[in-house]
Amino acid sequence: MKKGVLSILFTVALLSTTSYAGKNVEFVEEEEIPVAPVSCPTGFYVGVGGTYHNLDKDCPCADGSTIHDNTYGGTIRFGYDFSKYFGIEARGIYTTGGDGFLEDMMHVGAYLKPQLPIGTNFNLYGLLGYGYNKLNCDCPNLLGEHSHDISSPSFGAGLEYHFTPLNGDKREGWGVWADAQSLMLDEEDKDATGLKSTVFSAGIMYNF
Repeated sequence: MKKGVLSILFTVALLSTTSYAGKNVEFVEEEEIPVAPVSCPTGFYVGVGGTYHNLDKDCPCADGSTIHDNTYGGTIRFGYDFSKYFGIEARGIYTTGGDGFLEDMMHVGAYLKPQLPIGTNFNLYGLLGYGYNKLNCDCPNLLGEHSHDISSPSFGAGLEYHFTPLNGDKREGWGVWADAQSLMLDEEDKDATGLKSTVFSAGIMYNF
């Protein structure tokens, strides 16, 4: 009898403890930790800008003098950066409105683009390539209206400023740029002896 009473009391005490302990258990929902999106620049970019074109050529009068003219227009450029040190670029240039013998000029070229980052926002670059040039001229006292189709090595150098700092090995977002190019290396084409064509351009760009 005594053992039976003790067993009953032990069972009641155990059930009471279990029931009480369950009242203090609270279920906490797992909080989601926000994950910041990771930006991955592709390396592709495009740019547009205004261009000033300066043209000099040896005068066919054979007195050692030089004929000078200049035109104004625009440049479009697009390319791909393999890394922060090297890329490739293609660009097209068109200028018109000369006040001398040159009526308009068109250039299409492809370039290797070695680069040197300066800090996290600036980028110094070079242009080494080859291009096709077409110049439409009007020389009333000499040849009249005529054109020159010239393919030549071309080179240049410039500076970019990117509003977004360098992300790893590539750029992204908006930026501005300015550069100078020599489009023709003293080419001799028909009556265009000693022709030297230089452009100065500046504009905006976007890296994807």
